Amino acid sequence: MKISLAFALLLLVATTFAPHAYASSTGSPVCTVTTASMTAGMGARVGPSPNGWSLQPESQATYSPGGAAFRIRLVNPNGIPFKGLLLWATNSANVQVGSWMTPIGPFKTICSGQSITHTAATVKTSPSEYFRLELPVTTRGQITINAFVVQGTKVEHVEMISTHVHLDPLRNDLDVDTSVTATKYHALTDGVLVMRYLLGLTGNALTSGVKGASAIRTNSEIETQLMSLRDLGKLDVDGSGQARPETDGLLILRYLLGYRGNDLIAGANGGQLSAGQIEANIAALLP
Repeated sequence: MKISLAFALLLLVATTFAPHAYASSTGSPVCTVTTASMTAGMGARVGPSPNGWSLQPESQATYSPGGAAFRIRLVNPNGIPFKGLLLWATNSANVQVGSWMTPIGPFKTICSGQSITHTAATVKTSPSEYFRLELPVTTRGQITINAFVVQGTKVEHVEMISTHVHLDPLRNDLDVDTSVTATKYHALTDGVLVMRYLLGLTGNALTSGVKGASAIRTNSEIETQLMSLRDLGKLDVDGSGQARPETDGLLILRYLLGYRGNDLIAGANGGQLSAGQIEANIAALLP
């Protein structure tokens, strides 16, 4: 499923952080700053290009809920120095989300890890390291990365917004409904979903009554995930060349219920693989 993701870079050109209520020489005392408060203190924001400043994602501007940290870097190709920084992320409801990992260099996390600021108002250049934001599995939809940068002259502040596309990536695992750890890879949810899909069920018939309580994938996302696993040959766990409910579906369901060895494969092995090889195929889908 494609979800839009917006970057918002709010840049302030100011003398130092020290004279203002929302910042200080040892870092911002607040978690976020509004454009209105910056305009009131620093003058009207101007221009579409804030002296070359931008927020640059490590690759594409995508994130996977509960997956690897989203990595972003503050960039200025013109080499303009700055003294201070306040960086945070919000969701589509403008609520702070995620937790920033402890940054390298003259920066620190504040507000229980929800924001990043500077440690001292010394002159800095664009950091080469990426700031890393971890998003919980429940995070969905548009994410906005907000940053205020303080330079060395008090003139104005500038706001820039650029929009990117977020693709919730398909994964080669059996957490089909994308649920929290407690119900991840669960026989009565993911296992039954695999069996139903291989039986040809789709839509509500596929998911009714078996999505985990903490599942965040929609019906169509679940169906797309299962289709991807089937097309990649991942559901053909017995190596027969086909993914079938009476063999592969049953083997996956039994494995998630705790069956191993002969108890796993009895009457359900449609290929030539041993119990150990089938176990290894299924285990590879449970990272």
